[in-house]
Amino acid sequence: MLVGHVLYSGRLGGLEKLVLELAEAQSEALDVALCFGVGEGPFWERAQSFLAYDLKLGGWLANPLRVAAARRLLGGFSVVHYHYFHPAFLKVRAPGVFTFHGPLGSFRGFKRLWTLPKFKKFLERVRPVAVSRFAARLLEERTGVKPLVVYNGLFLERVKPKRSPGEVRRELGLRGPAVGFAGHLTPVKRVELLLRALRGTGVKALVIGEGPERGRLEALARELGVEAAFLGARDDVYDLVAACDAFVMPTRGETFGLAALEAMALGVPPLVMADGGGLLELVGYPELVARDADELREKILWLVEDPEEREYWSGLVRERALGFHIVKTAKAYEALYREVLSG
Repeated sequence: MLVGHVLYSGRLGGLEKLVLELAEAQSEALDVALCFGVGEGPFWERAQSFLAYDLKLGGWLANPLRVAAARRLLGGFSVVHYHYFHPAFLKVRAPGVFTFHGPLGSFRGFKRLWTLPKFKKFLERVRPVAVSRFAARLLEERTGVKPLVVYNGLFLERVKPKRSPGEVRRELGLRGPAVGFAGHLTPVKRVELLLRALRGTGVKALVIGEGPERGRLEALARELGVEAAFLGARDDVYDLVAACDAFVMPTRGETFGLAALEAMALGVPPLVMADGGGLLELVGYPELVARDADELREKILWLVEDPEEREYWSGLVRERALGFHIVKTAKAYEALYREVLSG
């Protein structure tokens, strides 16, 4: 069976990392190729270890010759696994699976997309999948299509720091408790909730990542008197997160949350918000869910001030993370591909 995974681009992101790991896990049993609407970025470079194709589609108003070429290429696969939507995919003849990763990963112009009948028509031609029950409800509410749920996963054995927490804390000059955040600094990530929760606690925030909100968040931290280190984009994220006493992911409506899964695999308890969407399914414990900044503050202090409690929850979340291994995800999709092929 030859499976073609289709992504928008190879730019840095959680979705791209997930699909590359999924393709690697599937390559033990299947022939796998990676197709990019735009062949660019670091994951495009990493994809060269597989069969990799640049569809050169770009935006929705793509060159008709490129659209035709993309359809011919995709039509040659046994199954096409789409991770984003383009009108060119409507007339691909090969059986298809479409995974809805959510507005943060799959679609450009998300709000406008739901008004497009072409997308609903596309969903009728493929087997739709969502990465959480929350994502499934979102897709069904917008389109009337009820998808299967297949949770994301990672090669968890690779999620480990290269340096000890003590070494990292000394390098950063950390003498007291610290909590971490890792992600793109955009409004939907709501990092300001973390900063407000830390006001007056003496707990330091390690903010890992870049984005358009960085300047505003740095100013807010100064205004609140919160000690926060904005570390930018780093390639030692596991080292930094493992050095924290807790990990905070205050995103609203997250469809899954790979960063939280990585923190769990590292044994760092993640705190999420009650409106965090799929994060609640991933984290699994109501004790790690906060309703607002005040309750988030209480839960941060609960974890950082009690080493025994923190160690207890470290073990629990590490064990729970084991249920989200990429091999489990790969096997679920392989079964679905065979079902699609059998008609």
